[in-house]
Order: sequence, then C-alpha cells, then structure tokens
Amino acid sequence: MLMSFVDSDEPYKYALISSSHDPVPLISPFYPAPMYDLDQDLTMPRIGGCFVSALRGLLCVRLLRSVRICNLTTMQRVTLPIITSRIVPENNENIWSYFGHEPVHDEYKVLSTVWEVSEEEKVVRSEHQVLVLGHGASWRSTRSTIPPPPHCPYMHGISINGVLYYGAWVDKNRCVVMSFDMRYEDIDLWFVQDAGKSGWSDKKSFVLPIFETRTLSMASRLLIQPTSHSSEICLKPEEINRHNPRCVIYDLERCKITRLINGMRIVDRFWGSTFMETTFWDDIESIMYLET
Repeated sequence: MLMSFVDSDEPYKYALISSSHDPVPLISPFYPAPMYDLDQDLTMPRIGGCFVSALRGLLCVRLLRSVRICNLTTMQRVTLPIITSRIVPENNENIWSYFGHEPVHDEYKVLSTVWEVSEEEKVVRSEHQVLVLGHGASWRSTRSTIPPPPHCPYMHGISINGVLYYGAWVDKNRCVVMSFDMRYEDIDLWFVQDAGKSGWSDKKSFVLPIFETRTLSMASRLLIQPTSHSSEICLKPEEINRHNPRCVIYDLERCKITRLINGMRIVDRFWGSTFMETTFWDDIESIMYLET
C-alpha cells in the first residue's frame, strides 16, 4: 500500500510513503483494524516540480509547463512535450494539471487547463488540453462537444469510475464542481438541482461510530481524502503531528474502518505545514515502459 502526502500551500513539498511489511493485527476496541506503518520512502530524488497526482505505480509532477511521468518501480522518468496555449503567454503561471487512467481502453491521460483572469478577478477564458501517454504523444484539445464555462481548478480532485471531479473558481466569490470524463473527454458543470432549497440531486448520509474514531480523538476536525477504491475514503486529522500521526481507511458500504495508517515517520518532514492532502491506494507496482 502507498500514500501520498502533499503540502497544499507548497505542492512541491510532497512524499510518497509505503509500508514495507505486513500490517500489525491489533485486537482492541480502540484499534478496530490492522495497523500499517509507513516506513519506506518511494520519493524519487531530484525529480523536482509540483505534485500533480499518482496512480497505478506512476507519479506525475509539473514544473511550470513541463510535465514529467515517473515509474516508481523501474525508476524510469519521461518529460512530456511543453504545454502551449493560445490564450495566455508562456510566462503565465495560471496552469493546472491532472493525471488519470481511462480503464476501458487502458489509457493514461494528462489533462491540463490554463486560464485568463480579468481585473475584477473573474475567469474570462480557459483552455483545456489532453495528452494520451504513449509513443508520439502530443497535446490536443479535449473532445468535449459543449465548451465548459471558463474556470480555474483549485484542487487535485477525485476520480470515481473513470470520471474526475474537481472544484473550480469562476470568479472571486463563486466556486463550482466540474467533472471530466476520462473516456469521452467531456467537461461538465455540476449544479444544485433546486437552488432555492440548496440541495444536491443525489446525496447520501454516512454515520461513523464514535468508538471507532478514538484513534483520531486528538483532532479538532476530520478531513475526508480520496483512495483508489470507490467505496473507501481516508479520514485524517486536519493537522498530522506527533500527537496524532494516524489516518484511518473507512469503507462507506460496510460502515467500518478497514485499515489504520501510522504516519509518524513523515511528521518531521512536514513540520509547520498547516494542511496536507493525502491519497491512499493499493496498486503501487508497475512494469509499464514509458515512452513519448
């Protein structure tokens, strides 16, 4: 198993940590699941850049408009073609990228968005390009049939069944939820079905038993982070420190904690970070040969 830790304020500060041994079984009402000790650092040296995302044993980072894909198993790395834009100059840093997997055709895609902001801090234009990893890869426009509203993403997002969901700003006072279909490359805006009632069209409630959260009892607030399993989420304290270095993996369908994660070994590296984004997944090895 593997977890990524990313400083939200400084995304060039990140770590990829795995467990090098089997989990420790704990039989106790205070520890309702096996404990994984993250003790193996998989971060590739001198890779540089800001963390984009990682999945299926591959890591994606971006340095300005240069995107790199790295294989954590073979230690191979490739640099993708430079991202170009028709709407913003090369020195403009309004750029966001996401690395994902399209399961139907077994394709890896990088989605990149650039945007232009007016003096009133409104996003007036945005451009969305896709690169399919493989021989002769190049950037092209998405196949979205309906142009999405101009927006600038502000979070890494979460993928569910081949669809990426992410938050985005359209102006300084309004944010929205966008989705990107990895197969059809449609970019859609999600909206509240009845604005007067402020209710989402599809909503479910989940109850986390109090006794199962005692491992996180020192946290003032719990944050929900994604995992590689559609039915599981990662619950973590708002700030990971020596007093509370653990996360839990919670299965929404079975309504129980399935794993405990001990992150004590990475606490010192992120000393002073106010918020870290974490992602957990099981598939960490890949023998895929990278080519462009």
